[in-house]
Amino acid sequence: ANPRNNDGSDGIITTTNLHPYKLPFHSSSLGLIYRAIPVRHRHTLTLTWQIPSICSHWRTKPAEYLAHLLGHEASGSILAVLKQKDWATGCSAGTGDDGEGNSSMHALFGFSFSLSEEGVRHWEEVIGIVFCYLGMLKYYFNEG
Repeated sequence: ANPRNNDGSDGIITTTNLHPYKLPFHSSSLGLIYRAIPVRHRHTLTLTWQIPSICSHWRTKPAEYLAHLLGHEASGSILAVLKQKDWATGCSAGTGDDGEGNSSMHALFGFSFSLSEEGVRHWEEVIGIVFCYLGMLKYYFNEG
């Protein structure tokens, strides 16, 4: 089922009646670090960004494209660098398939890592590597 306008036309939804409410999280609630003590012996680092709804881009799937780039495991990837340092054993990226990560109002894009004990000690550097990679993607996108 493709998203459609409420007026019965065949156009794709670009706004909803909730549009004036903008993104759900106020800027004061962003840029925060939450630390939870694990119940199991498992360490996960998750970075989450709120982005405008991508429903109108259902044909090109930009979030899936970005998730593929971030979650790639080949040489030169974020995970390959982290594995080489023994900081991470796996990663996943995307908006998720549960329906909570992407709505007509916004999307939540997550990037998670399974960290080793050493990776936990270097979590800030892990985040630095992610943002360096994102900066590289932005540079190549803009310079095309």
